[in-house]
Amino acid sequence: MDKYLSIIRVGVKEFRAYPNRILFSIFNRLLLILILTSVWSHFVKGDFLLFLRYFVLSQFIVNVYTLSTDIRRGYVNLVIRGWNPFLLKPIRFSLGIFMENLGYEMIDTLIAVVTAVLLLYLTGFTFGIHILLLPIVLLLMWFYDMMSGYLIGGLSYYTYRLWGFNRVWNMLSNLLGGGLVPLWVFPEASRILLEKLPFPFRYYYMTQFLLTGEMSYLIIGGCWMLVWGIVFGLIGYLLHTFGWKRFESQGG
Repeated sequence: MDKYLSIIRVGVKEFRAYPNRILFSIFNRLLLILILTSVWSHFVKGDFLLFLRYFVLSQFIVNVYTLSTDIRRGYVNLVIRGWNPFLLKPIRFSLGIFMENLGYEMIDTLIAVVTAVLLLYLTGFTFGIHILLLPIVLLLMWFYDMMSGYLIGGLSYYTYRLWGFNRVWNMLSNLLGGGLVPLWVFPEASRILLEKLPFPFRYYYMTQFLLTGEMSYLIIGGCWMLVWGIVFGLIGYLLHTFGWKRFESQGG
């Protein structure tokens, strides 16, 4: 267990080594929140404050997917370079990649939560008892992100590059999941169709739970995130199993 904790600590130290990255990330999210709130409150003629609070939650808490992106990058680097230091360590390679990025993700998430709480407080948001369930929301999202990253990372054995897949996945997640467009803006028929996809449960449902406190969002969204996470994990396992054999057979 100590060896995995030491890997997490390395990730934390790496994050602290680039403090400008923190300010840049906060500034980018604040700018995006302002733009999205202004656009949608104008075109939909909705409550400006409601949109503002929604996008503060969606961009600072729910829309933290650094972990899955870095997991995919870890596999790409392995396949392209044919080498990764975790191959020499007495740990599972996949767990090494997960733990390496978990330390970074924990600090990034903590900063996002503190910033979101401060912004919501300034808007007069009433924090209900449901906010105490935020750790459960974060754990569900981390599980979903790790499994989606594991799945897409498995494609690196076959495509050698994942930048296109990363861009498309993140774009679809934001656009169809509620990160950039709240689902209540869509017509009812479109919402029903979108809920057949995994993205809304990860983004829209979790944002709505934090915003309204309705347990149905957490229960439905959480259950479906677990289901989709398991599906991603199973497909990812098959991709990695056959991909690793292909990698070894080519002299990796």
